[in-house]
Amino acid sequence: MDVLNATQDHRPDNAQPALTAAPNSKGFRGNTKAVALTATLVAVALAAALTFALSGNGNADRRSGELTAKQVTDGRPTIASTQDLRSFAASVGHPVFWAGELPNLKLELTKTADKKVWVRYLPAGVKAGDKRAVYLTVATYPQQQAFANLDKASKKRGAVSEIIPGGGRLLYWRKNAGSVYLAYPATDYLVELYSPSAPQALKLVQSGSVGQVR
Repeated sequence: MDVLNATQDHRPDNAQPALTAAPNSKGFRGNTKAVALTATLVAVALAAALTFALSGNGNADRRSGELTAKQVTDGRPTIASTQDLRSFAASVGHPVFWAGELPNLKLELTKTADKKVWVRYLPAGVKAGDKRAVYLTVATYPQQQAFANLDKASKKRGAVSEIIPGGGRLLYWRKNAGSVYLAYPATDYLVELYSPSAPQALKLVQSGSVGQVR
């Protein structure tokens, strides 16, 4: 999938235009035609991706513990503590990105068999699998040469890009500024941060708040 289609990969429910589900993306390959997709096509692709997600409320809230990748059902949103997420990231065998701990927000974790992972930030009272597209989400997508592909995409019309702390690159599209993509040299993973607030999305990425779970 291209950078735009990565946005479609959002959430494990079929009503979130953010990035928390969608197990059927193909990976951003720097395809110039795909990169040039309009915002309308993006919305259509997102809707298709989200319909592949889990219906219902997902896993219920659970007590904090040691959570491994084998304990997380593919496509099923799971409430996780910070320690759960760190344990999961250590066991899954590839990088997982998040925006760190944020006050008054709990974590929802979703993975797919093809190594996509979504970490969504939910306020108190919101259950796993909530279908609303109003929550901050960080997605990790496997993507060969992700940094080089972002560099190529940055030259396209409508793209805004800059270097971020750690030597990575961010990119967003003026017509879809709520989704900010980032990648680092020598890694094969594309990261997308979605926020219903475009300024918040950009600020979190520019500040270096988005990084690997460790």
